[in-house]
Amino acid sequence: MKITFSQRNTLVVLLFFPIAALLLYGSDLSQRVFYQYGVISQDNEVRTSSISLLKVKRKGSMILGMTEDRKQQLLGVNGLFYLLDSNGLVTEAPLLSQVSFAYAVRFHSDATQHIDERFTYSDFELYLLDNLGLERMYAVQLTGDFMSLDLAYVSGLGGSSFFSVSEQQLFQHYDDISGCLFGFVLPSFMSNFFFEDTYVFYFISDDRQVAGRVLDFVLVQGDVSVDLKTKFTLDIPKS
Repeated sequence: MKITFSQRNTLVVLLFFPIAALLLYGSDLSQRVFYQYGVISQDNEVRTSSISLLKVKRKGSMILGMTEDRKQQLLGVNGLFYLLDSNGLVTEAPLLSQVSFAYAVRFHSDATQHIDERFTYSDFELYLLDNLGLERMYAVQLTGDFMSLDLAYVSGLGGSSFFSVSEQQLFQHYDDISGCLFGFVLPSFMSNFFFEDTYVFYFISDDRQVAGRVLDFVLVQGDVSVDLKTKFTLDIPKS
């Protein structure tokens, strides 16, 4: 069963982007879909059967999800897919990996802005709020060189703990690391439906050796890209 709703398709003026508006509303409407497979209940249990990564991959190049045994997270960025365990170990994800829950989008940048000065997580939050607000669905990528980076690793408890930060998780600090921060921003009315915040961001290093939930960072230089989504599709599998 699939549930779908759409946000009003209105162009957003981006104050700090080099172009004045989002222009790429092409004929391929699948580019505008925010896709979810599976359901997390109020008691943080995943109500779903499993699906292969190969099938989820057809829905998007940017993915956040969890494996069937709920012990690893699935991270997908730029069409490449990885598994992340509770110790921070990153491995390539086989396409036949079974997934119990996933968010996926076909990331297609509407606008990109180069950043060539010190840029913190707080700056990033204000940047998104001032330019796009927090009442829209969009995907974000921030690639570049980070002076410092703080990450959290999942505890393997399953449910929404995979997308929230708790005392049961491991934390790690990194200095002078390059890679890609990516994730989703959702309207406030959807926050409890997805995760405890209205946004969630993950990081994976250029050498694919470091990944995790982003807690804080200081960027030296990089590029931020935004992809606005106007349609949400929830795939509720038979269980």
